[in-house]
Amino acid sequence: MHADKADVNGVNTEWVQGRSSDDGKITFPKAGLNVYRDGTQEWGTMAADKADVNSVITHEVRGSRDGQGYIQFLDKDKGVRIFGGVSAGWIRGLNDDEAWIRFNEEGIWVLKHRNGKRESANVTCSTVNERPA
Repeated sequence: MHADKADVNGVNTEWVQGRSSDDGKITFPKAGLNVYRDGTQEWGTMAADKADVNSVITHEVRGSRDGQGYIQFLDKDKGVRIFGGVSAGWIRGLNDDEAWIRFNEEGIWVLKHRNGKRESANVTCSTVNERPA
């Protein structure tokens, strides 16, 4: 069958691929979908202007251009590693009662909520990785 356009209500298929055998391919396992590149089983790239999701599970997040910073998510209880610096006025936890960090000219200010008020808080860590001079 050859068509310039198909207008259908649904398609049931195991996979979809570009016209050439070395084009990208999408498969539809029970868990969701897989995107492959170059006609191989190598993970491919999916492009979109915006993603609206409930959760993201990933090893790292990178900027869209080479040379931009990125965040790596480390093993449980070891936190995150930020490459390229932080540019923000403040950072806080997801809940209103969690501590937050404010960046100002003097350095950083760590705050916590107690009895509905913000108070200074302590910075603690379990390990320190020093950069060579």
